[in-house]
Amino acid sequence: MPTRFTLSRQVAAPPQAVFAIVTNPERVRECVTAIKAFEVIPPGPVAVGTKIRETRIMFGREATETFEVAECDPPSKYTLTAISCGAQYRVEHRFVPDGAGTRFEIEMTIAGASFFAKLMSPLARLMMRPMKKAIAGDMAAIASAAEKAAPQ
Repeated sequence: MPTRFTLSRQVAAPPQAVFAIVTNPERVRECVTAIKAFEVIPPGPVAVGTKIRETRIMFGREATETFEVAECDPPSKYTLTAISCGAQYRVEHRFVPDGAGTRFEIEMTIAGASFFAKLMSPLARLMMRPMKKAIAGDMAAIASAAEKAAPQ
């Protein structure tokens, strides 16, 4: 059974501004201090099928994951998927117009991809609190950068 959570945050900037940061490797690396490297493969604009290799500090160590862009619908939705360590990850970013700003949402789903990972899935729930904290920190940094860049 998949594990899923959703985080939401108000941003005082339009969806286009938030989307532009999330999908730009230079901007993400500038504003999210936990990310040490963010590489788009092949280089260029992000689109469905693009691979993104991200290295970040997670649980006190450097970890590198390669995601694939599964959906890219500017400026409303951006979804990444990955298979790593026997688990399937789906990270859906939503940018919903809300007054003059944006409701920025991230929904993360983790499911076992191997028999062993499925057996260990109850332990995945133990990792949810630090994962939520890390993603909430990323969202705060992205929101701050978008608000600073948005015209007032």
